[in-house]
Amino acid sequence: AMRDVLKENEMTNVMGDCYCDDWAFMEAVDNVQSEQFQKEQTERIASLMMRQVQPGSIAIFHMPEKNFRHTGIVALEMFLERCKQRNFKCVTVSKLLETYPIKEFPKRIDESSK
Repeated sequence: AMRDVLKENEMTNVMGDCYCDDWAFMEAVDNVQSEQFQKEQTERIASLMMRQVQPGSIAIFHMPEKNFRHTGIVALEMFLERCKQRNFKCVTVSKLLETYPIKEFPKRIDESSK
């Protein structure tokens, strides 16, 4: 199970609170060659992300690749620039937890019934 793999590799699973179904946007963008359409979709992704982001957010983007979700690079750049304008700083999850430590992890549902 994933829990065992994470434990074995001394890793922690994290969840994000700022995301976009960018795969759907980017798939559409990759299939349409119109430059205007691509600009509109990347703006849409960046704007949606900005409506969700707040201090301490963990933002999730699908990894863009050449010729596959490549427009996601532009959306990511737009998002990061706008975060900078709002004086947000991008850090690793480790740094985030150093700065805002979790006092106590919530118990799993199956553990709390014991």
